[in-house]
Amino acid sequence: VPPDVAGAAPDLTATQPGAGQAPPAAGAAVVDQPAAVPAQPQQTRRGQDCEPVVYRVLNSVLQPGGTRMTQMGLPEFDWNLLNTDRAGTLGGRTVRLPRGRLTGGTSMVNATIAARGAPFDFDRWAASVNAATSDTVNQAFIYVHGYATPFDDAARRTAQVALDLDLDVALGGIPMLFSWPSRGTTQGYVADLDSADDATDALNAFIDIVRSRTAVQRVHLIAHSMGNRVVTEALGERLSAGNDGRLFDELIMAAPDVPARRFQSRFLETLPQLAKRVTLYVADDDVALYVSRALRDKDPRAGQVAGGLLDVEVAGFNAINASSLTRDFLAHSYHANNDSMLSDIYCLLKGADANLRPLIEPVGPAWTFREDRPPSDRTDVCASPITPVEQAPWYSDLLYWASLPFAVLVLIWWLRRRRAAG
Repeated sequence: VPPDVAGAAPDLTATQPGAGQAPPAAGAAVVDQPAAVPAQPQQTRRGQDCEPVVYRVLNSVLQPGGTRMTQMGLPEFDWNLLNTDRAGTLGGRTVRLPRGRLTGGTSMVNATIAARGAPFDFDRWAASVNAATSDTVNQAFIYVHGYATPFDDAARRTAQVALDLDLDVALGGIPMLFSWPSRGTTQGYVADLDSADDATDALNAFIDIVRSRTAVQRVHLIAHSMGNRVVTEALGERLSAGNDGRLFDELIMAAPDVPARRFQSRFLETLPQLAKRVTLYVADDDVALYVSRALRDKDPRAGQVAGGLLDVEVAGFNAINASSLTRDFLAHSYHANNDSMLSDIYCLLKGADANLRPLIEPVGPAWTFREDRPPSDRTDVCASPITPVEQAPWYSDLLYWASLPFAVLVLIWWLRRRRAAG
């Protein structure tokens, strides 16, 4: 655990004895009393994470003053092993894997390292944002990804949406990614639920940094799928603590994998306190949400038409039915791969009210997309009539609807098989 710059002792054990390996030599045992170890500021070198410290001990008790033995990484004490980021989950970062060199030439440590962000990491990040901020570039666009999305995929998605929205030029915005530790696999759904719940404090801390330590004037947030679980629970915690100050201009919730009843009872009237406007996009044939609902005894999700949120009317809240849009096979990522949707989000970020966005029309208290006819030039969509584009062949919809039941059955069969195997 890298000690912080203020000099407080680490709050987690940096190393643990390896089970089944040779015991540590006398006088070089690994300590598990971090509170007694005097912390020293560590600096990041060569793009590597901060490194833990090994201390000289005698009979498992620190010598007077907690004399430091060495930093891991010195060849006389460490095999100097580095990670291989095979799954791309670390975003290309290099992390040390400490293995202590002791009598017998073996490794005496299976290290468990919990790297906590040092203050200078956040200072440097805030400084980079401020360096990119100007009179014309003064908005932040925070993207929170969904389930089964590893870090690299989330970063690419953020960049893709920012590019498609012409965020830096047309909107004067800076794209930001909040990535929570998704397993990045379809079978990791339940584990992702736990990770999403554990990420709420980190999201609130990140929002505070953006609001208090950067020069951006407007902040927008878009969350997709299970990322909405992180967002709603984090903002709910803020409200419960009495922090009801406005944080966002636009809070955009696409295909949220959140219980519809919980969303309506707990968040529907409270989220507009934290944002100038809350926009919810739903669809009636979202396969991913259909499976999520089936796993929960048919409890509707907020991102489904069946969730009932198209029928509610709350100040500062708009629900939009995206069922008419052409989408991917699972009909779940339409927020990022449909041009009409991206055009409507563009209008949102420009501050246009729903009645001034030509791609949607009112249906009761909610809104729905017109025919899927995206504009030829998104930068003029909020002020210009829709320009029709070439439509997909007539049989494309037939193929889509014919394949949908088969896809659902395959997913349900696969999930049941995984559950039986586990």
